[in-house]
Amino acid sequence: MVSIPRYDDLATALREENIDIVAGVNDDDNTEIDKIVAMTAPYMTTSILLVYNKFVDPDRLDGKSIALLWDQAETAPEGAPVQLYDTIEECLEAVNSGEVDYTYGTSYTTPYYLNIDELSNILYLPTSTQSIDICFGLAQPVDPDLLVILNKALRSLNSAQLDSIIYDNSLIDQDEQINLFIKDHLGEFALACISLLVLIIVLLALYLRSRMHAARAVREENLRFQELYRLANEQFFEYSIKSDTLRISKSKSLLSSSYVDDATSMDDGSSYVSYENARQLIKHSANPELLDAFTSPSNAVTEVLCREEANPDKDRKWIRITSHFVEDDAGKPISVIGKIANIDDEMREKMDLSERAHHDGLTGLLNWQTFQETAGELLSNGTAGAVLVVDTDDFKGVNDTYGHLAGDRALQQTAAALTAAFRPQDLIGRLGGDEFAICVNGRIDDERLASACAGIVKRGVTFTDQYGTEHEVTLSIGGVELHGKIASYQSAYRQADKALYRAKAAGKNRFVIGSYQAE
Repeated sequence: MVSIPRYDDLATALREENIDIVAGVNDDDNTEIDKIVAMTAPYMTTSILLVYNKFVDPDRLDGKSIALLWDQAETAPEGAPVQLYDTIEECLEAVNSGEVDYTYGTSYTTPYYLNIDELSNILYLPTSTQSIDICFGLAQPVDPDLLVILNKALRSLNSAQLDSIIYDNSLIDQDEQINLFIKDHLGEFALACISLLVLIIVLLALYLRSRMHAARAVREENLRFQELYRLANEQFFEYSIKSDTLRISKSKSLLSSSYVDDATSMDDGSSYVSYENARQLIKHSANPELLDAFTSPSNAVTEVLCREEANPDKDRKWIRITSHFVEDDAGKPISVIGKIANIDDEMREKMDLSERAHHDGLTGLLNWQTFQETAGELLSNGTAGAVLVVDTDDFKGVNDTYGHLAGDRALQQTAAALTAAFRPQDLIGRLGGDEFAICVNGRIDDERLASACAGIVKRGVTFTDQYGTEHEVTLSIGGVELHGKIASYQSAYRQADKALYRAKAAGKNRFVIGSYQAE
């Protein structure tokens, strides 16, 4: 967490402090802030409070002095004396002391600082029913995938969950609680200090008496740590550069035996298994990343896919190896220490989030935004062979007659039919409702395109209703062939959509393909 001081140029301040995310950004009509940060969905909604000294009449504030944050000077009432401060806490302290008469705060910050600072001379009232949305701001330029994932995460939380998170992280700091406790219980604290001194003296006496038992206590402590290693869901290791020996803890094994040959291991009865000629053994695994992580780490953290020893025939798992050098007094590396952790669930969750951010949840096809962006790149590069728009004929009747679940199955079967008719490299997306689109990646001859469209129209789509009875719907297709021409997505889509309209007007259940005309 980085606190930014007063600034004249927010963009420069963010760049100098290497800021990635800004918290507490007001979602207002400030277009300048949009050029600097991209705002997420709101994570908090608050209201404005009038905060005033208890000796001031809140109905008669004309001519009264106001405390404002330094960057809000322009919002002061006309003719009112203004005092500027760096933080909202300083503004509240000024009102409490009578240095100024009033200020403004939010329904979150005001009660918080009144509590921790014991500002007993302050009262507050709501100013209106208008609320303010508070967002995160991602420093520009922003990764669209990150913005989509953050927005999905925020919108997946209801207001009760968001409020719980905010309140849990807005509790009074422990240091502040200690200061308040000491101030309110000074006598008891003095007594506690005296008791602590007495306790220290007693402990010193006990320490002198128990020195003869220290060696046994150390041995017992080492045994306890060895048991903790065995219980941990991580493996610890140490590699000796001089002897080329690798020692790995006996806790849950995360590496397949193919990476380190058990025949060469030595069990000395401790919590570690040792392997001699470690570099040669790991090198035989044909995984240079593992060799680097264990023997000469160029990165503090290495994440790799490898097989598990318990299930070597199953899919490979993600592991994270954290390692670093241990150096002697001269700064020369003498060993490498680190740990191995299973991060398979974490990595697969990240990949799943990225997958869901780009695909339609019902059909599994590309969503409209991803399709538009990806197809737009092919069209602008001149590598798109054709753009097709597909519509389910009389789809509203399917929903009205058989229900929305049957309609969903019809859409899923439509997606399956389109996927089967085209190549894996061709782009297929759902634009919304019962409308789909295809962008052929690469050149395609007229006969092949016509054959694919004719096959789709001829076969139609079969789906089942809630009773398992099969029904059919027909498809209409409109499209344009590019023949290597460069086009914008909007232009190609518009002409394909017009072709679809002609197919619909001609009686549906057919396809119309034209040539793209530059606009």
